[in-house]
Amino acid sequence: GSSPGGWTWVLSHFCKTVTSIDKARLDLRIEALPNVKYQKGDVFNLDLKKVLPHDWIFCDVICYPDKILEQIKFWIQNKMAENFVVTIKFKERPNKEVIAELEKIQNSKLVHLNHNKNELTWILITNPLK
Repeated sequence: GSSPGGWTWVLSHFCKTVTSIDKARLDLRIEALPNVKYQKGDVFNLDLKKVLPHDWIFCDVICYPDKILEQIKFWIQNKMAENFVVTIKFKERPNKEVIAELEKIQNSKLVHLNHNKNELTWILITNPLK
């Protein structure tokens, strides 16, 4: 969920390398940045053999909250990263069961950011120096 590339652009200023995965192309100006690697794909159908573990996963994909919760658990179980920032998008009312499950994940936080309308941001940082 990285297209058109707003988060990718921000991360490119702070990270050595940014791998951007989405079905849709990035804005060409962002894709052309020297430390950005675009990979066409679906976050829910990645071939893990082709995707090495990363220090951070930032995810802003549009999907049902229970589906992204399942994906978060998968990423953690498979050690895909040490640090996560994931937007949880709700259509109308927040899903209390999903919120409760996210809150159970040790050392994580669930916050409502200023511009998150029907969204919460889930954060887990286990190695901030990476």
